[in-house]
Amino acid sequence: MKNQKVGWHLEEIADLLELQGANPHKARAFRRAARKLASLPQPLEQVDLKSIPGIGEKIAEEVLIFFKKGSTPLLEELQKKTPEAVLELREFPGVDLKTAIRIFRFGGIKSRGQLKDAIKKKELRNIPGIGAKAEKDIKDYLQKNREGGPFLLSLAEAEAKSFQNRIETMPSVERVEITGDLRRGESLVDKIDVLLGTLEPDRVKEEIGLLPRIKSFSSSGKESFELTLPGGITAKVCLVSPENFVPALVKSTGPSQHWNFLRDIAVKKGLVLKEEGLFSEKEKIPIFEEKELYSLLELEYPRPEIRHRIPGKGEKISLPGRIVEPGDIKGDLHLHTRWSDGGSTIEEMVEKGRSLGYEYLAITDHSVGLEFAGGMSLAAMQEQMEYIDRLNEQIGEKYILKGIEADIEMDGSLDVPERFLDRMDWVVASLHRGFKLPEKEMTRRLIRAISHPAVRVLGHPTCRLFPSRRGISINTRELFRWAAEYQTAMEINGAPDRRDLGEDLIQVALEYDLEFCLGSDAHNDLNMEYMTYAVVEAQRAGLSPEKIINTRAIEDLPGVKTSPLGGEN
Repeated sequence: MKNQKVGWHLEEIADLLELQGANPHKARAFRRAARKLASLPQPLEQVDLKSIPGIGEKIAEEVLIFFKKGSTPLLEELQKKTPEAVLELREFPGVDLKTAIRIFRFGGIKSRGQLKDAIKKKELRNIPGIGAKAEKDIKDYLQKNREGGPFLLSLAEAEAKSFQNRIETMPSVERVEITGDLRRGESLVDKIDVLLGTLEPDRVKEEIGLLPRIKSFSSSGKESFELTLPGGITAKVCLVSPENFVPALVKSTGPSQHWNFLRDIAVKKGLVLKEEGLFSEKEKIPIFEEKELYSLLELEYPRPEIRHRIPGKGEKISLPGRIVEPGDIKGDLHLHTRWSDGGSTIEEMVEKGRSLGYEYLAITDHSVGLEFAGGMSLAAMQEQMEYIDRLNEQIGEKYILKGIEADIEMDGSLDVPERFLDRMDWVVASLHRGFKLPEKEMTRRLIRAISHPAVRVLGHPTCRLFPSRRGISINTRELFRWAAEYQTAMEINGAPDRRDLGEDLIQVALEYDLEFCLGSDAHNDLNMEYMTYAVVEAQRAGLSPEKIINTRAIEDLPGVKTSPLGGEN
């Protein structure tokens, strides 16, 4: 257990060093040492620390002091220098260390009261790299933390990954997976389900119970326990022997009807499927991977995201063709920057796009009519288009598409003049106001918007927001029929509180042979990773890459001219 405690101690030092802007090499050295020492099989007291590669004299000295006192002057000094509100920020699901650093260094936030006050005055959004959307996310989390679940998938996932990273290096842990609703990609999650394979359940419970910043811990028997993670989300941990891990993983991933279906298939093949394993009449059949279990039952392997759509009738699982994967996405076509209500520059979005392997991006800041979201004036639109042309010239290729998220007026017209729409590479039309129109009027409003020849995509079509807003009232089949006529794609918006279109309406839209566009709707560079949730929603609907516009190369995007660089389109 001392190895783990040393690892946590060094990780904490690394976090605080990064927060305070110390030499990045120093922070990385502490982080590497933390992982190395925590995973050593032998007790650290029996090891010559200086003989371990990467453990320098100062880190070795830090460990020895920690052994004697349970803390160190270095950690205590760093904690004193770090405002309590910033330490608390690290516990917010979805607020990673980089975001906390930005708030600390540029926002001057030193208490929870100052944080709340900055959010109330809408000052947090002015910090570089934050923006209005991230400000709202933190505000929503503060409210949700008081009320309890359910939590957005993104928040639960951030907590789950942090927890998994901490426990998977424990020598007593042989295998660990996040399961349940989270593994299936549900939009809202009440708790985090964790499956842990171990031969030492008592030791595991002892070690995990001592994790730093755990808010509560309760054991409900030898095989499971619950704890409250730093962000306030409950995690239920189930312990199984490593040889039973795969059947337990399939069962705990769920849903229950899928597990019952597999058990029925096993019976028809003269087998018995239990959480403890797959059995023939004579013996237990060893299984090491999920695909092996499905193969033994003569079934295709279904990814977790589509298991809620299975079973069908009969013994064969009817799977769609190849389902879209994150690596299929060649670009993000819905992004906001500091030109409207985003928190990052265009250059920062480009840098992030390159790191994600994208071949192109569309900058789609809010339009003139959306004043509450920092909508660009006509002069700003003109300036941004010219600025993007210059950036593309510097890059040497048309990497950045000139775009706009045009707001749909009450009558279905767009708030952007024709002379600007004609020069845009990419136009997303979206509703941000007037959500209470009756179904017939709302449907007519959207149909007029998507009929505009410049509009490529209808953004977040139902305007739902988890968990507070169900969305607008529309005749979706009528909308989809006209969208097919005008060849306008439907967006699958990856913002965790949107996930719009949702999987059920994606299935309906497919009946009209519509195409889709996946977008992160990111309001800063870090949130470009929200594309993950657009992909998850597409996967849950069984969507193939061929039906998604931005799985294509830039020259194959509808209406986009790729040469010459810059100039008018």
